Amino acid sequence: MRWIAISKISHWTLSWESLCLTSDKLMTHQMCVLLSSQRSIFASLFLLETARPKGINLRSCRLISRKIPPPGKPPICPPAKRILYHVVHHRWMRPDVVKELLWRRHVYNNAIVSLRKLFKEEYVRNKYEDMIAKEKREESEEFEYLLSVNEERNREAAERREEREKEELRKMECEYLKSIEKELERKEINIKQRMKEVLQMVERSKYFVTDEILDEKLEEALDNPVVYDYAVDLQGNKYYVPVPEKYIKGTPPRQKGRMYDVTLGTEHYSKLVSFSADSSTNALKEGFKRK
Repeated sequence: MRWIAISKISHWTLSWESLCLTSDKLMTHQMCVLLSSQRSIFASLFLLETARPKGINLRSCRLISRKIPPPGKPPICPPAKRILYHVVHHRWMRPDVVKELLWRRHVYNNAIVSLRKLFKEEYVRNKYEDMIAKEKREESEEFEYLLSVNEERNREAAERREEREKEELRKMECEYLKSIEKELERKEINIKQRMKEVLQMVERSKYFVTDEILDEKLEEALDNPVVYDYAVDLQGNKYYVPVPEKYIKGTPPRQKGRMYDVTLGTEHYSKLVSFSADSSTNALKEGFKRK
């Protein structure tokens, strides 16, 4: 179809010239209408300017800014008789010329339809390509913007994380220092306590029984027996055990029955004690009675 339009372009001259003439006439008519409207506006302004000193009411000035209606009568009015009953008499043309013009008109219309379709497809394609390019450009710009925003947020997060890590490190250092101080204080207290225990042990070691003084300590223990037991009667009185009879001189070491049972009371015990005991035994008995 495009080839036909290009090959037959020489046949369009007549129709194109008639179209140009028609368009020129229309343009001339519109220009005349515009010129007439401009003349009326300028005339109104001139009258207003000249009539201002004479006291004419100027409220009609607002009518100048109103839109001028298009030329012609309203569409509700019927057409004029000269148009309604006007008969167009075309000049006579030969049938072959009419046939040729009709053929050229069909070719021209087909070419115009093809060109319009071609231009429309090209316009749509360019529009689609421009739209795709615009979308890609917008996507790239949005991606760059998001990257910049992400980098900014990462930088702010890194700064906050660094500050938080510094604060946590400072707190950890304080806690470690406090724990070290507590540990040192505990160790110092422990050392003092152990030193005190060592000194006490050294002081007590003076009375330890060794191989050199073992016989002497045995003799001393036998000479001075110590009994830590005591008895309790029904009334709740405590009776400490006196020196056993077997360590008292002049008494047999053998116990017969309940002779030496402390639960019988001090009176019974005093009756059982021999009067032939020495002075040390009597002193022990007196101390036992006082208890």
